[in-house]
Amino acid sequence: MNMNQSELLAAPVLHAKRLQQAKVAADNAIGRAADRVDRESPEWIAAALEGLRHFAQTQSASAFTIELARGAIAPSLPPCGDLRVWGHVVREAVKRGYIERLPGWFYPAASSHGSLKACWTRGAKA
Repeated sequence: MNMNQSELLAAPVLHAKRLQQAKVAADNAIGRAADRVDRESPEWIAAALEGLRHFAQTQSASAFTIELARGAIAPSLPPCGDLRVWGHVVREAVKRGYIERLPGWFYPAASSHGSLKACWTRGAKA
């Protein structure tokens, strides 16, 4: 694909705009999923959050992915119907200090064709 000079100059701006639009769409989807799960099973989010806190407590100094944590926690929870709700659980766990993201640390996911996923560690309030 050949791009002219003006297209080359505009590419980073367009990329940043698309990335921002994707982030907004993800935020909206996470919020809708959390609202739906909260309506259908009011205790689910609190139970998942407590499960994530407990999981993080057991990780001493280890790095982990949310995928790994979810795999350990999910069997003790009823089905939630929308996995995007885990985004809400993770964000709330960060706010409460249960987990912290490890900047620059990534691990290939078991799902999603091995795409890199952020690594996390136990937070100060886990």
